Amino acid sequence: MKNIICLSCPIGCNLKAEFKNEELIISGNKCPKGTIFAKNELASPRRIVTSTCRINSTITNRIPLKTDAPVSKKDIEKILRLISDITLNSPVKSGEVVINDILNSGVNIIATRTIEK
Repeated sequence: MKNIICLSCPIGCNLKAEFKNEELIISGNKCPKGTIFAKNELASPRRIVTSTCRINSTITNRIPLKTDAPVSKKDIEKILRLISDITLNSPVKSGEVVINDILNSGVNIIATRTIEK
């Protein structure tokens, strides 16, 4: 049996996943999203990554970034190292792609704040 906390909504259900007669049984979910989350979490856990990087600006020296889709948990450390190595030049617009297709994942790193100067 595996205990999983569902991250699909703010409830945060405590799920239990176990095999019975070679069938995966998910329990503890208060909505159908829990079953989907648990199956995905067991097969290939993925997360949105948030971080910051340096920026050359008169307003601030850091800018927040995030992935525009979830990435494999096994890639998070590599992604954070790549982000820590970059320095952007202002201006940068919120939603602007900072790193395209990181680690050939099909996922982009985007800015989450606009810095004009």
